[in-house]
Amino acid sequence: MKSMTRRSLAVVLAILMVFSTMMVGMITTSAATTVYFVNSDNWSKVNGYAWTNGGEMAWPGTAATLVDSANKVYSYDAGSYTKVIFNDGSGNQTSDLTIDAAKPYYQPKTGLWYATKDEAITAAGSAVSYEWYVCGTLGGNNWTLKQANMGMTKQTDGSYTKVFENVDAGSYKYKVNNGTWDTAYPSSDKTVTVATSGSTVTVKLSGTTVTDTVVAPAAPSSQPASSQAASSQAASSEAPVETITILYTDTLNWDKVNVHYWNAAGLTSKWPGVEMTFKGTNDFQQKQYTAEIPAAAEKMIFNNGTDQLGEVAVDATATGYYYDADAQAVKTWTEEPASSQPASSEPASSEPASSEPVVGASTFYVVGSFTDWQTDDAYKLTKNTAAEVTEYSISGLELKKDDEFKVVETNGSIQGFNPVWYPDGIDNNYVVAEDGTYTVYFRPDYNGGEDWFNSCIYAAKEETPQPTVKKIRGDVNGDKQITSTDLILMKRYFAEYEDTVFDIDAADVNGDNQVTSTDLILAKRYFAEYEDTACKIGEEFEVPAVAS
Repeated sequence: MKSMTRRSLAVVLAILMVFSTMMVGMITTSAATTVYFVNSDNWSKVNGYAWTNGGEMAWPGTAATLVDSANKVYSYDAGSYTKVIFNDGSGNQTSDLTIDAAKPYYQPKTGLWYATKDEAITAAGSAVSYEWYVCGTLGGNNWTLKQANMGMTKQTDGSYTKVFENVDAGSYKYKVNNGTWDTAYPSSDKTVTVATSGSTVTVKLSGTTVTDTVVAPAAPSSQPASSQAASSQAASSEAPVETITILYTDTLNWDKVNVHYWNAAGLTSKWPGVEMTFKGTNDFQQKQYTAEIPAAAEKMIFNNGTDQLGEVAVDATATGYYYDADAQAVKTWTEEPASSQPASSEPASSEPASSEPVVGASTFYVVGSFTDWQTDDAYKLTKNTAAEVTEYSISGLELKKDDEFKVVETNGSIQGFNPVWYPDGIDNNYVVAEDGTYTVYFRPDYNGGEDWFNSCIYAAKEETPQPTVKKIRGDVNGDKQITSTDLILMKRYFAEYEDTVFDIDAADVNGDNQVTSTDLILAKRYFAEYEDTACKIGEEFEVPAVAS
């Protein structure tokens, strides 16, 4: 019995030991990781932005804690996240950093992690100074100047190179500079497309010429070793990547737009993704951007590096994407199908050829004291397609003296959008000089000239047509014929007789807008059948109608 009890007790103890080990393992696995940042560049503030898959935390993250003021060392609790970006929330930031619990101290001067604080602090003094750097989205640099881990190595031929290993599939933009943007090559951003994750990208600067080479990782071969040499393809050859073009309409008026993409198979761009290229503006004066991304991408997030929208599925059938402020979501729009009729030789219509939505799209309105400074469809401006520049107008506005107004660009609701006011400024309003009916012209590019208010608004008072009546010169009694009776009446007029029937306008027989003795002389000569070129008896003319 005792032996039985001992064996039972031993089994229970063994189970408890296993359970205890499991609990310790679980606790160890879920333990938070603390990383450290040496603020050797004297940032005014240090934040940590941590993630694993992307989007778990709002930019710029949370503030790090100063734990060593003498050496400017900050600690940051990264939780269970695997990546981190240190930043100051004002433009300075590191690249995407992978957390290594064995080396928790990061020194931005070298761009490296260290096992101890002392190593990280002293490493700043031994940091290598570079003549040229790569800046851009390669290596997660995010266009940060003079980042140590982006420095280029000088070669024996005088050129400079920088090698990026294990690069994810995607398109990247970059430039080479000497630590400032005053000297940067090429003049426009250079793009390199990587088809296969794990590739090596080498950037080379020769004089002022920048080139890049992409080498894909060697794929496992199913051929016998002896037959591999017979392959007709070079080991470094890279299969072309299939891409699609993404069009994004910016309804939020960002300064720039990036697109971050990924799929379930592991394809992903480095946050914040590919910087999109400005294409132009649409008929609603919204900026549009394009980018090439791998056709295999399944999800995207549009962002400006600070703010981001929700994820959206990649839709190969969509013409473009836009943010709907009312729905607070990214939506797609699709171009109308092309007509099957032969192409016309007539000029293209000024109307948009697509069904790009008006919901969330910006529109221009006249708003002012007469609309309580709110938008009203009755005051919506219409684009002048015949104008040589971008111009909008609205006619028939009944305005009163001292009325004030501006033009606002919005999506129909000032509260539901980021409105843009023309011109800017609280008191910078157009003031109406006198009562009347007006046509208001508006040019959003501020190219209206000196006669325009702030070069963007011009208000033209509409002239009301005045009614007129037709008369005949010389027909002073208004019987629609020229007879001796008219001559007698003219003589009596100059003799100062008062006749109830006498049209003074018709007595102006020479049309000089006055009635003088010359008109009487010409009338007498007319009835004497003299021919005078100055005499216009019998000619029809118009005068303003007099209200009865």
